[in-house]
Amino acid sequence: MRRLARRLYACLPFKRHIYAVFRGFGIVPPFFQHLHFKGPFELAIDRDRSIKLLSTGNIVENELFWLGFGNGWEGTSLRLWRRVCEGADGVILDIGANSGVYALVAARLAPAARVIAFEPITRVAAQLRRNVGLNDLPVEIEEKAVSNQAGSIAMFDDPVAFNYSASIEGQGPDATKIEVPVCTIDGYLDPAAHLTALKIDIERHEPKAIAGMLESLAKHRPVILIEILDEDIGAAVDEQLRDLEYRKFHIVEGKGLVQTDRLAPLSGDDWNHLLCTQDQFERLRLADFLYLGSSKDK
Repeated sequence: MRRLARRLYACLPFKRHIYAVFRGFGIVPPFFQHLHFKGPFELAIDRDRSIKLLSTGNIVENELFWLGFGNGWEGTSLRLWRRVCEGADGVILDIGANSGVYALVAARLAPAARVIAFEPITRVAAQLRRNVGLNDLPVEIEEKAVSNQAGSIAMFDDPVAFNYSASIEGQGPDATKIEVPVCTIDGYLDPAAHLTALKIDIERHEPKAIAGMLESLAKHRPVILIEILDEDIGAAVDEQLRDLEYRKFHIVEGKGLVQTDRLAPLSGDDWNHLLCTQDQFERLRLADFLYLGSSKDK
């Protein structure tokens, strides 16, 4: 019965147009998670600027469509990224770009910057290219993994799962092992390039990716938005960055920044962290995002 209902729903015409009317009037049904569609839509970043995304029925684009930028999926992380990228120059990296939301936001807000999106899985990179194609933005796409080595590396991908699941660190029993190109950021970047900011979300491979960019991090001290899925990963990244004098913050989605002395996931879906120098904290006015309550209040 459920399968039949899904098929009937998929055949309903004009879903995107009807839902757009609802959104235009500010109406968000309580069951919006089930009101997905396939096709392009416009996501407002602020009052004057927007990007276009292709919805394929996945949770990320569906939440962005219904709840808007900064309210649903990784809402606080995206608002912080908007602040970090606004008017930036140099090089901005989106490592583990998936469908390209962070890369497109960076390119829209930082026209003077060079924005590079790394996404090694071909089926996911295809959606990234489609999203970039919807926008008149010069996002460079590298169909490569980022690690502490160059050449090729094995990844594990479950093509029937939600497309954030691919990982170098392994997956479930149904995952397919594939070889993908891999690079280090230290080897990839031109020595003259200035690394301004990077977002990294690569499913527990963050420490090895950091190991391959330590020279660039030490030289440029970019702002870092990083996913930390467990305490071991957090401890490894902490040790790698110990001498770089970064301030560290938990990102409590829907609330703000909570300063911390160690990287570790919070409860629920609060895996993202922001790292910045004291100068960046002041220049970007990140105190605006401080959440004065305890992270346990979430």
